[in-house]
Amino acid sequence: MSLALTALLFILYYGYILLIAVDRAFVSRRIGTATTLGIPLGAAVIVGAWILTAAYVFWANRQYDTEASRLRDRLRIH
Repeated sequence: MSLALTALLFILYYGYILLIAVDRAFVSRRIGTATTLGIPLGAAVIVGAWILTAAYVFWANRQYDTEASRLRDRLRIH
């Protein structure tokens, strides 16, 4: 799970950087009087990172911590 989320985060961040490098005109388009499309896309990258982090925390609390606790209890008995 952590490798999959890391890969998604990698794609998210480096995809944004590659988008800027490859299609600068697209990212430079104005969407208002004072901002370009790159600003909300950058904010979306940050929000996406938060969502991926929340997904990991949710998974870890439900799966990883439960299994780690079970393993710890099992090792204490023996």
